[in-house]
Amino acid sequence: IENGSQLANVGESGYYKLNKDIYLNDTTGLKDWTAEDGPANIWRPIQSFNGSFDGNGYMIYGLYTDAEESEQGLFAEILSDAVVKNVVIEKSHVFGTYFVGAIAGRSWGTVSECTNNGNVTALDEDGYCGGIVGISGALLENCINNGNIIISIFNQIFT
Repeated sequence: IENGSQLANVGESGYYKLNKDIYLNDTTGLKDWTAEDGPANIWRPIQSFNGSFDGNGYMIYGLYTDAEESEQGLFAEILSDAVVKNVVIEKSHVFGTYFVGAIAGRSWGTVSECTNNGNVTALDEDGYCGGIVGISGALLENCINNGNIIISIFNQIFT
């Protein structure tokens, strides 16, 4: 995978590997992105992923998701036999109602060696929001969240 179009065409199964940094949006206005007003491209998460995805240490910049939806992240859901590893999310803001994480909204598979350096915001007080994964029933290993995790309750922001 070498560009945003190829990333957007990742299927629900198969083996995928990043070969370059991916720029989904211009991030110069990142601090001004809100749930209602963001950059040009809204990311549609990869649904029900049951394959292997290797970020290969490359970065994905400018990931921005729709605040009106649940299961938001690079992946909506990572299924039990899936492996996602070595992914770095940089200069991004993932919004969602609930099940919100930079890598995945939900994960039942293996997520390892992943890093989030962006913001993650749940707009529901029971939002299941995490820097890497919103909710996980499986293995998270050696992952790092350096970003902000924000839960909005009655128009108040908690970080």
